[in-house]
Amino acid sequence: MNFPGTVEVFGVPATLEIRGHLFAKKNQRGNDGRHGGRTFITTEDAAALDWVILQARHQWAGRPPLRNPAVSVRWYVGARNRDRDGCWTTLLDCLQKAKVIVNDNMAQLGGPEFHEPVESVAAAEERVVITLWSEWRPGGPR
Repeated sequence: MNFPGTVEVFGVPATLEIRGHLFAKKNQRGNDGRHGGRTFITTEDAAALDWVILQARHQWAGRPPLRNPAVSVRWYVGARNRDRDGCWTTLLDCLQKAKVIVNDNMAQLGGPEFHEPVESVAAAEERVVITLWSEWRPGGPR
């Protein structure tokens, strides 16, 4: 597969499908500066994040975490007015906790990212599909 014009990925991709509503932690209730600049997560929201982590960990099935993978992501959302980069950050945090990726910092997640078009679905069908490749190189049309 080629990412649009810039990167060639190869090897066997790993695809995870995370079902349910994924929110942007930074935009949650209570994140108005009253908690010393820290993100405030309710018990209900923490349980939702634990569900995301559990799904990712189960689908990853004990493989070693990836360092600098190429990543493709497609969101299926009920409401298109959500904070996309905030949801992406939350997803990366969950993938790190699930041990799918080594870390979400730039040194460990420096591979190419491709964000596919967002698709609208019923709220009950919300999900995100992440495909990761452990090997990639600069490429594209020659």
